[in-house]
Amino acid sequence: MESMLRTRSERSVTVPAPATGQTLKRVKSEIILGSPGMDCQGVGVCRVMAYGNPYTGKCPVVTTWLSQTEQNKIRCAFWKSTMDKRLMRRHFGWMLFQVFELYEIPADVVKTLTTEPLKIYPGIYPVWETSRFLIVDF
Repeated sequence: MESMLRTRSERSVTVPAPATGQTLKRVKSEIILGSPGMDCQGVGVCRVMAYGNPYTGKCPVVTTWLSQTEQNKIRCAFWKSTMDKRLMRRHFGWMLFQVFELYEIPADVVKTLTTEPLKIYPGIYPVWETSRFLIVDF
C-alpha cells in the first residue's frame, strides 16, 4: 500500500484501497466520534470536518481518509496513530462500529468525491484492521 502520510495542504489524493485492489479518490478529514443527539457522548459519528479545521471541544477527534467505493458506500479509514487504546476499544471493540443516528457529511468536506449527499445510516458495521488503519464501509 502506498504511503498515506501527506502534508496539511493536501486535501485529496488517490491511493489504492486496502484488500480490494480498486483505486479510490480520498479526502483527508477529521471525525468527531460520538452521537450527535447525546452531545457527542456514546458511539457513532458525531461530526465530520475538513482536515485542519480548528476544533476546541472535548470529544475524541480521529484523522480519517474518506472515500466512496464503487458500491457507493462511504469508506472511512481511521488512523490508529490518532487514537489511544481505550478509544479504539470503546468505538471499534469486537471489530464492529455502531451508529445510532443518521449523519449527513457536509458537502464542503466531500465535494472532491461527489456532488451527491453522503449519509452514514444507523447500524452496526464490520471493521477491518491494517497495520495503520481501522476501516469501516458505511
